[in-house]
Amino acid sequence: MRFYPTKIHVAFLCLILVSVSINLGCSKDSDLILDSVIEESTSVLEQRENSTPEEQNTEEESVAEENIQTEDSSADSLESRTSSFSPTNDAHFQSGKGYNQNIIRLEEGHRTSYLMFDMSPIEAIGGTISKATLQFTINSDDGNGNISVYKGKSNNWTEESLSDSNIPETDVLIGSITKDYKIGTTEIIDLETSNIIPEVSTLVLDHKNGNDLAFASKEHASKIGPKLVVTYDVPVGTEEIVITEEETTEEETTEEETTEEETTEEETTEEETTEDSTTDNKEPMAVADATPPSGGVPLEVSFTGSNSTDDTGITSYLWDFKDGSNATTANPKHTFTTAGVYKVMLTVKDEKGLSSTDEVTITVTEKENEAPKAVVSATPVSGEAPLVVSFKGSNSTDDNSIATYGWDFKDGSKTNRADFTYTYTKPGVYEAELTVKDENGLEDKETITITVTEPKNEAPVAILSANPTSGVAPLDVQFLGDKSTDDVGITSYSWDFKDGTSASTSNPSHKFTQAGTYEVEFTVKDKEGLSDKKTIVIAVTAPQNQPPVAVLSANPTSGDAPLNVQFVGNNSTDDKAVTSYFWDFKDGTSANTSNPSHTFSSAGNYVVELTVKDAEGVSSSKTVTINVTSPSTGNAPPGFYVATNGSASNNGTSPSSPWSLEHAINVAKGSDIIYVKAGNYGNKQLLSKRHGNSGSPIKFIGYRSTPGDIVSSQGSTFNIGESVNASKMPLLNSSNGQGAAITLYHQNIHFENFQITGYRTGVSTIDLAKNVTFKNVIVTKVGRQNVNGYDGFGFSIKGNNTLLENCFVLNATAEAINLFDSDNSRINYCKVYANNSTNPTDYYFLLTGGTNNTVIENSLADRAQYLSHGGHGFTMKDLAQHNTIRNCTARKTNIEFNFSGVKYNTVDNCSIYGVDTTSSNWHAGVVVFNGANNNLVKNTYIQDTWRAISWGDYDDGYQGPGGDRDEVSLGYDNTFDNITVKNTNRIVNVGGGNNFSAKASRNKFTNCDFTDFQAVAVTFYKSENILFQNCKFKNGQKLVVEHQAQYAPYSHFDVTWQNCTWTNVNFNPPN
Repeated sequence: MRFYPTKIHVAFLCLILVSVSINLGCSKDSDLILDSVIEESTSVLEQRENSTPEEQNTEEESVAEENIQTEDSSADSLESRTSSFSPTNDAHFQSGKGYNQNIIRLEEGHRTSYLMFDMSPIEAIGGTISKATLQFTINSDDGNGNISVYKGKSNNWTEESLSDSNIPETDVLIGSITKDYKIGTTEIIDLETSNIIPEVSTLVLDHKNGNDLAFASKEHASKIGPKLVVTYDVPVGTEEIVITEEETTEEETTEEETTEEETTEEETTEEETTEDSTTDNKEPMAVADATPPSGGVPLEVSFTGSNSTDDTGITSYLWDFKDGSNATTANPKHTFTTAGVYKVMLTVKDEKGLSSTDEVTITVTEKENEAPKAVVSATPVSGEAPLVVSFKGSNSTDDNSIATYGWDFKDGSKTNRADFTYTYTKPGVYEAELTVKDENGLEDKETITITVTEPKNEAPVAILSANPTSGVAPLDVQFLGDKSTDDVGITSYSWDFKDGTSASTSNPSHKFTQAGTYEVEFTVKDKEGLSDKKTIVIAVTAPQNQPPVAVLSANPTSGDAPLNVQFVGNNSTDDKAVTSYFWDFKDGTSANTSNPSHTFSSAGNYVVELTVKDAEGVSSSKTVTINVTSPSTGNAPPGFYVATNGSASNNGTSPSSPWSLEHAINVAKGSDIIYVKAGNYGNKQLLSKRHGNSGSPIKFIGYRSTPGDIVSSQGSTFNIGESVNASKMPLLNSSNGQGAAITLYHQNIHFENFQITGYRTGVSTIDLAKNVTFKNVIVTKVGRQNVNGYDGFGFSIKGNNTLLENCFVLNATAEAINLFDSDNSRINYCKVYANNSTNPTDYYFLLTGGTNNTVIENSLADRAQYLSHGGHGFTMKDLAQHNTIRNCTARKTNIEFNFSGVKYNTVDNCSIYGVDTTSSNWHAGVVVFNGANNNLVKNTYIQDTWRAISWGDYDDGYQGPGGDRDEVSLGYDNTFDNITVKNTNRIVNVGGGNNFSAKASRNKFTNCDFTDFQAVAVTFYKSENILFQNCKFKNGQKLVVEHQAQYAPYSHFDVTWQNCTWTNVNFNPPN
């Protein structure tokens, strides 16, 4: 349509003046006068309309000259016009995507709006823009803040194609507004016209410092879309611009509104007049409104029918939602669950049954994916360190569902759980950040500030107890104060026992020697000097005399006559003191000292009696039986000798009349001590014949020249690579790799200073061989040398309470030291070395079977570099439990420390030195296999390995009493504390091996220091619930975490980093 600006007619002004005169006159001829004026005005108007534009201008100019001051002649050459433009394209941009909807959204940092207007018709008629305003109506979502309007740098976009590739950049700021925006209000922003050219232009709307909002787009069904209202100057007489139906002019709208208002007033007057003259019923008028009129499924719409009217009143409402459902209330709500266009019909009726209908269109579209909304909360948000904060992110929302959560606590710790309780240990202000993602990868972030302050010092709390709190003097009381508490730490304890004595330890014991009531006072202080004090009452009564208790022992309790026995009675007790001892040896003799010695010269059983008395004469007695036998011919008395030239016919009483070694083994018993002179005894296979005495075993002790001339001393005798020498110790020498040099079936036997070489097994103990000791024993070249296979054993031990001290094994082809079902045993200062490239040692130190409560300490497993088989340094397998390996070193073995299916074992203060960091030799410091659990490795140093710590499920072919657990678990609930690792390829390798379905669970690393790793610090194949706490990673060449794709069908990844640091490391945790 065309727009014709209308100027004010002279006749119209006259009409107004005459009307005012008529009203003031109020005469009865007013109607005639009014008719006359109207006719005159009509005539003038008709003349005006029939005249030419030149005549009109002339007429107006004439009137202006007569009634109005003459204006500047330059103003007569231009006239001002105003036009309103609707956008040709309008849309908003969010999360990398454009949205063309019935509303346009604005939100700081998330949604930006774009409007394109075509003002080229102004340029076509030579117009110059003098004023411009942007108008829009708030719809669906109100808000507040600043809206800035920028001119866009480009126009190469449409509302259907808006994307990352074509969104216009902002140019200059041309307008802004800051206020609260309410639904239904129309906002107007004045624009700077110096940067607005009458052409196709894009306006960019940006929102800041407030809540998001939305306004109706040009597509909105019921609300007015954005308008650009432009005032411009053109030469007088210039033709009007042609605009679309959506674009109108301000003057035209004003005229139409005026006309409508006038008409309405006239019609209302007529209707009111009619209403006064008749009572006929009128039909009701149905008015249907809906909010929102469009949206994605499911779409809930609020319908309004209460604006419908009737002369007497609406009696019924009927809504037909066109989806098979309806409602009979005036203002119902209805949810559309299927996309489509619904012509919703409202029918209203009055009490006479007359009805009216109205229709409203609801457009339901398929729901477009929207970015999630991160919602965070934390309790508390401030407090003293250490501050335990419960973070909650599960209130975050998405139009579908949230796929992942990621918390960054901003102190080096992260987690991927929605809700998590975390402890801040250091003061500071932390902007904890939550990132949420939906299934389509859209994300949102939100932060929350946590303020952690230095803890305020609080006074300590003294907590004390005593046991007993009453009794007879002298009364020993154990006091406990270590349960006292302080927010930082207690620095001093002070006890006043109120008997003139005191103590400064946390848990002292004290003897009250005098009867009385003592109010013991206990004081604790912290480093700030704050203190707390508590008391406890100790009641001590005078003693009543108690009889003494006789306690005696004898050693030995049996043997051949003459038998010398040492008796001990000074362990007897009395409430005051034992005043006398009396021994009756039952052979007609006696003694009155506390610890006499006595020789029984004749065979027999003697029930020796000790009687003790106190100062009051009260006594107590105790007996012990001494079994004295007649000496047997040929048995060696204690301290007899063996030599290579000995025989059974010698008496063994001196080095000049020695026994043979075979004879000594056959006859030794009780507490015999057999001295064996250095020399080559050849291929002997010695078998025990008798038990030794408990506490005083049979002893076989080697010497050089004279008794006591031994060659070994604990911990300093053997060097790596030591060879045997028959001049130093007795030598058992075989060359066929068969049999065992020493086999023990009996208890209480001791071997010291022996050499064994060339057998299949050096030492073997069987079943009942308990309380056995091997000291300063060298075993070399056991097993078949230079033949493929593992069949040589240095020490094969099966028996409880075994002691191996300062022993050395060289080149045992299978197992150097193996304890099977050997409880409460000890290996101390022992060394195992392998340098045979054909048959290197497989297991250096092995605890297996049901070996429990055994200790290996101060020992070394070592091998020559690059042998064909690396072997296992220190291994615990199968059902071995509650064992300890401490102060030990493993060097260059393939697997230095190995837990295979075992639990409750400890490695403490050990050192591990690998060969190199290349995978070709697969060196691992500590390996957890086959479900090993609840084991502890602490205070240990690892260097030069390919994998420092590794979990695996390799099938080692071992089927012990506990079964092969390869396919159940890699290992769980194991702890690594204070571990130092340097120069390795991979620090921690969780998973790997044959079974991809097994996984490592609930393992943790605390207070560890990992430095100089060449490939990957931590490799996770299959794991869950792994914790790294207070760990340091430094100088890494690749990623800290690597989650390998080939294990994806079986992979489990759940790791928490708590208070960890990374220096010169690329840290990329997996999603």
